[in-house]
Amino acid sequence: MNLVYVNLYNKERIIELLKILADLKYRIFSQGSTFSYLLRNGIEAEEVKSDVYHPNIAISSFLLGKKSKSLPSKPSLIIADILQDEIDDTYNLILLISAAKSGIPAICKYTDYEKVKENLKLFGEIGNNLKKELMFNLYSAIAFGISKKSYEIFPYLNITSEEITIPLKRITKLDCGENPHQRAFLFSSLIKTKKLWENIEILNGSLNLNHIIDINKAAELKTDIRYPACFSIRHSNISGFASSDNIYEAFYDMISNKKCEREIFVFNCEIDSKIINKLNSLNAEAVIASSYSQDVYKFIKDRNIKLKIIKMPDIINPPQENDIFYFNGDFVFQDKDIFDESQNIKLMTKRKPSIEEIKNISFLTALSKHSKTFSSIIMSHNKMLSISQSETTILDAIKTSIYKMNYQNIIKLDRSELMIAVDGSLDINSLNELTKLPIKIIIETGGNKEDEECIKICNSTNISLFFTKKRHFKHF
Repeated sequence: MNLVYVNLYNKERIIELLKILADLKYRIFSQGSTFSYLLRNGIEAEEVKSDVYHPNIAISSFLLGKKSKSLPSKPSLIIADILQDEIDDTYNLILLISAAKSGIPAICKYTDYEKVKENLKLFGEIGNNLKKELMFNLYSAIAFGISKKSYEIFPYLNITSEEITIPLKRITKLDCGENPHQRAFLFSSLIKTKKLWENIEILNGSLNLNHIIDINKAAELKTDIRYPACFSIRHSNISGFASSDNIYEAFYDMISNKKCEREIFVFNCEIDSKIINKLNSLNAEAVIASSYSQDVYKFIKDRNIKLKIIKMPDIINPPQENDIFYFNGDFVFQDKDIFDESQNIKLMTKRKPSIEEIKNISFLTALSKHSKTFSSIIMSHNKMLSISQSETTILDAIKTSIYKMNYQNIIKLDRSELMIAVDGSLDINSLNELTKLPIKIIIETGGNKEDEECIKICNSTNISLFFTKKRHFKHF
């Protein structure tokens, strides 16, 4: 005898499925408002009653091996929802956990309705593979609801715990993965106080996985830049940077002598349609800004704009958050690399920087933190002139950044204003390369036995040498 038990809050889409089950001679049982709803909609159902317990409790006891008069036999299918993706109803929770423990398939999500209907129409029964999928979805729904409740109490990962459950909810399907033939979906966790993707608004266009990677990079760097600035990213690498109180000056300074095609441009302030129009003409991939003036919305509507336009409010991630790395089924959790340039660097030489240079130091330390080891970044007058990263040695990074700077002929200003940040420990050979240039400031991450000699050389050449108090090495 095939038997189905139904107990639902949202009943609107159940009737068609129950009619198919009735045609296949399933006996349909229900209780309370669900039972009344089925009768009103022409479904022949039998009512489950219990004088002592809620009917769900009586059925749960029956599923777990206790004697019961509630049903003539154990159901072969249970349909019971979890209200609003949460465990808000104790009776449905107990019912679904009992079904899972007893190996009885259950439909707890509307997304499974269509699959079950098609299976029943084709085969007259629920196939073994679909039963396994329903069981998987059932366990996932229960785990999500319970773990969501735990993160409402404490919204951060407790990485000292031996067991960790991370609830993930699908946000959207992406256009594609890294390549057009790969599927990709965006899931968001509940472990963040400021849910990044729930705060991001896509004003124009659609995204793929590579956009998501670049947007994540933009969000991290944008958080660490404290002055009005714009920067560009391509393939998760920083490719340009400029700052000014006048964002237009910074933007046009950054794009001068620079190829902008397929890059993502990021602004930590409000921008208008003038910048949108310029980026669209340059065939940029996307623009991210803290906010947009009202003329941008009309501009998008009136023009055929291909540029992806993304609104990303300023978000400060709390220090309790963690970085998560995934390696083929294994996860590594690490503390967040918190950045505070005011407490992060130490002057090692006699020459003191000017007020304007201090602002550039802030930019350099932030850019260096978000560049892959080993890196070398050259700046002048609030503008990044070149960057080299992911090199095998710091000497290679320095040589490459100098070559890029000279090859692109970027410098049309006083070369005595050059500043550099190196993500690694300087040695004498590396420092000798730098002293060929009129470098005024060097920021070094790391340290080794040659530090004292490097300090002497910098003092003799009137260079301000800073050491970071923390190592911000980035390998991914």
